[in-house]
Amino acid sequence: MLAATGAAVGLGNFWKFPHMVGEAGGAFVVVYLVFMVVMALPLLMAELVLGRATQQNPVCAIQALTKRETTSSNPAWNYFGWVIVITGILILSYYSVVAGWILAYALRTAVGIFQEIDTVEEIRSTFTIFVSDPEKLLAWHTIFVFMTIGISGRDFRRGLENTVRLVVPIMFALLLILVFHSATVHEFRQNLNSLFHIDFARLTLPHVMHAMQQAFFSLSLGVGVMMAYGAYLNKTVSIFQLSVSIIVLDTVVALLAVCLLYPVVLSTELEFSSGVTLVFQTVPMAFGAMPGGAYWGTLFFIVLVLAAWTSAIALLEPSVAWLTARHGWRRAKAAMVAGLIVWALGLINILSLNYWAFSFEFFDAHMVNGWLDIMDIITSTVMLPLIALLVAVFSGWVVSREYVKKQLGSSIVNYTLWLVLIRFAVPCLIVVVFVYLLLR
Repeated sequence: MLAATGAAVGLGNFWKFPHMVGEAGGAFVVVYLVFMVVMALPLLMAELVLGRATQQNPVCAIQALTKRETTSSNPAWNYFGWVIVITGILILSYYSVVAGWILAYALRTAVGIFQEIDTVEEIRSTFTIFVSDPEKLLAWHTIFVFMTIGISGRDFRRGLENTVRLVVPIMFALLLILVFHSATVHEFRQNLNSLFHIDFARLTLPHVMHAMQQAFFSLSLGVGVMMAYGAYLNKTVSIFQLSVSIIVLDTVVALLAVCLLYPVVLSTELEFSSGVTLVFQTVPMAFGAMPGGAYWGTLFFIVLVLAAWTSAIALLEPSVAWLTARHGWRRAKAAMVAGLIVWALGLINILSLNYWAFSFEFFDAHMVNGWLDIMDIITSTVMLPLIALLVAVFSGWVVSREYVKKQLGSSIVNYTLWLVLIRFAVPCLIVVVFVYLLLR
């Protein structure tokens, strides 16, 4: 559960969710929870089922199920697992670059650099200069990749399992400490009461679409992570109960992120933004302006580092598991090979931010800046919804009902309701997410 929670809790919990709650209030949280139950929960259960059913990596799991336990022996399904593994590598190639930025900002915050910055223009200039320096970006990217390889390359239980047993509780503890500190600034209780007030008049169609998108991406669905972790899942564990636990913990982190960031940013009268602007400009300036800001800001970036690290380990696991099964390699060699591929692709993303910088307009509405943006568009806009749709179709329509029922149990909640959602509701919602991402 801790490994899966660590995989689910990533930068998205801090990156965008707080901003959406700030715009639409408690109504956004309500809609988000509905999509979590109707769309994310069935998908999460499906991935865990596919992994535990064969106790193999995504590539081998799909191939084995296609041969033995499906109503269709279409050989095209054999390539499905490959798409999952490749997508995870592509995502990690730019995720590790951004995680490197976070490592750098943790150190910069600790030494008090941002306490000397007084204007928005200065903080923006600091970030622009940083991402324009390929040598610094490469150094931090390399450090983060080898942090990930160091854990993935060890035996699963001595490496990943022992790491998440330590890291995930520490992450939660630090987050709670930061929330308690936020409770001391800028009328904490009154602001949160106003923030979480449920008023559906504030909710617009874009907010609903963002809630659906956030629910879809928040649990790291569509990259084979949960399928890979499901391979290590004990046969006696209830997949439904485990899935609910993961969703609850992931949502708690997202809500704590709101409680942490909103009062801190509001205390400085800065704009509550999202994404890069929030994490690398607004938050450093907000912490830099408060007493003890270097200490509290450092704790915040440590939480982000831990969240990014557990997610990165999870993203690398499907490829590591496949290499060990396919070639008989030890995990250390498999992790090194997969990690070096990630590192090389990340180098391309880094250089496209400076030396190889380029940009072009996408669909007459959005500017695409460098390979990092292209990777993001290919994976998050196209590949993840496509994989999630295929997971829904494969588990709901292709794998035999008796086999899935054996994994889930025959109760109405565990199987019957899941089957209805995964066959009909989930594919429809995924198509809506896909169309929205293309047209936004």
